[in-house]
Amino acid sequence: ALLNQPEQEQQKTFWLHWAKQKSLIVSDFEQIEEALRSFNFSEIQRLLISQRMPKEQQVAALKALNYRHSSAALALSELSDEYAAASRQQFRNHALEELKVYPQGAQLAFQQRDFGGVTYSGITLAVARVLDDHWYARLDADSGTIKVTESKKIDFAKEDYVRLALNRQLHNGSLDLSVNHSNSDIQSRTGAAIARHWQITQKSSLSLGYNWKDRTDSSGLMYAVGQKSGLWLRGYQQITARDSFSWGIEKSQYSTRYNEKIGTGQSFELQAAHTVFFQNPTWLVRAGFDYQKNNLNEKTLTKLPNYPVDNEPLNTSSLLVEKYKYAYIGTSLQRGTPGALNRTVPQYSWMIDAVVGHQWPDKKITYAVTAGIGTEVFGDDELALNVGYQSAPKSQFENKPGGTLGVSYSLRFGR
Repeated sequence: ALLNQPEQEQQKTFWLHWAKQKSLIVSDFEQIEEALRSFNFSEIQRLLISQRMPKEQQVAALKALNYRHSSAALALSELSDEYAAASRQQFRNHALEELKVYPQGAQLAFQQRDFGGVTYSGITLAVARVLDDHWYARLDADSGTIKVTESKKIDFAKEDYVRLALNRQLHNGSLDLSVNHSNSDIQSRTGAAIARHWQITQKSSLSLGYNWKDRTDSSGLMYAVGQKSGLWLRGYQQITARDSFSWGIEKSQYSTRYNEKIGTGQSFELQAAHTVFFQNPTWLVRAGFDYQKNNLNEKTLTKLPNYPVDNEPLNTSSLLVEKYKYAYIGTSLQRGTPGALNRTVPQYSWMIDAVVGHQWPDKKITYAVTAGIGTEVFGDDELALNVGYQSAPKSQFENKPGGTLGVSYSLRFGR
């Protein structure tokens, strides 16, 4: 009876170990729960093959063995009145959790992004689908124009961009592979990326990746004329049910679309988050620190188009800042995520997010506010509007404010 009480994980593990030492009978349910808590993959596999698991634990076991797509499919297939309300809710929560990580559907949107003096606007398309038990694919494409705010008469650049990404589930994490191509009237380019993700424990993960010649939002002009290659390492640790900590480091190389070297950079970021409410609505508070240092090759970039305002050639300091530091606190209230590929709450979704921080070397207080709303139209779909304002974007140009505007329609595939 003691084993069935809602003890802490460490206490339950201790009592199970004691029971086994005394040759006491331990129920299949408790053996499965202990195997899931300790990530004992061989024991989970054995118990799954024995077919003595209830469906709720089969879903959890498949996820632990990293058959995440199979676990989501099983959870969806068991959503029926044959189960008690608590079991149905467990299946539904698991299916929604997987849908957030691996959405399936299509989305068409208009998006505008103001970097602070340089604006990108265009049409975007996203399509994603689970291919089988191990593979997941996503295609993202957009076509738009980049303008300098003070020179609205002409487009600074036009770009068509496409990215194909594949995700492969592995026994202790996953592998991401992607290729991208940008067709621009400045200069076209092709890039690729690879990333490996490890699930260390149920509460911690680690990711290592390398991006080669892809977009960078370090500044609006870099978004138009530059490219970035970088090696990065990121980690995540869930401390309690409500508290988490994440961090990341990156070593980058910047160049123009003509492969002219602009410089190298090092960056570091960390964030602590606390969940006040888990749902109805979800309320999250966070605090963090971003640091970036760039070593620039001071030179004039003659192959690039001249800056349209004064018709002068661009140089490396026009594209990147040498140092950037930002300490911030923020909070968000949301019901679902408006504009996501899949709506995960009934009928409608909404979100409000606010951040305030101190930015160096400008030594000033900055803030950002983002809001969104989405609504069901015909069924498994969503029409969403998102708007945002930033008093001083990280990639600002001539100290202008920036922001975002997006209108999207998405349709979910499957149930």
